[in-house]
Amino acid sequence: MNYERLNTLITLYYTGEINVSELNELRLMMKSDELPEELEYDKKIILGLEQTANIDVEDLDMSSELEAMIDAQIETEHKRRKLKWLKPLSIAASVLVIIAFSIFYNQPVKDQHIAQLEDTYKTPEEAHRAAMQILGFVGDQLSSGQKHLENINQIGQALQPVNNALSNCQKGIKQIKKILE
Repeated sequence: MNYERLNTLITLYYTGEINVSELNELRLMMKSDELPEELEYDKKIILGLEQTANIDVEDLDMSSELEAMIDAQIETEHKRRKLKWLKPLSIAASVLVIIAFSIFYNQPVKDQHIAQLEDTYKTPEEAHRAAMQILGFVGDQLSSGQKHLENINQIGQALQPVNNALSNCQKGIKQIKKILE
């Protein structure tokens, strides 16, 4: 093997001045078993690039994936621009809420009856009498409501013979259906 020619071809390859016939000659020399060990690294580079040169780029069809990645990046940028105002606006809203709360909280109460609860009755006996009077009224109202329910009970008792007659009619209709079948 002509090592001087091999070194010249390697130099031409790395400088980009190699032509097609010289490139084919270099590839054949690199595939040789007589290649010195110090050129193994160059062999991996040159033959590795040769393998990648044989890949058809059109077969990869990465355009749709690339477009999807670009679209996702654009959308992310749009979201960042929109969210850029979100933080200052939320801070401003929080400050306004705090200011409004402090204004309304620190205002004096105009009606002292709302601020301080007072007893309605002066003595517990008065409160007890008033409670008994209200409970008596509620009991009377419940009693009068139950009196109206007694009328409904009487209507139910009056309809009992009608219900018995209808029940007998239904039994008769069932017997007639059995006979007709």
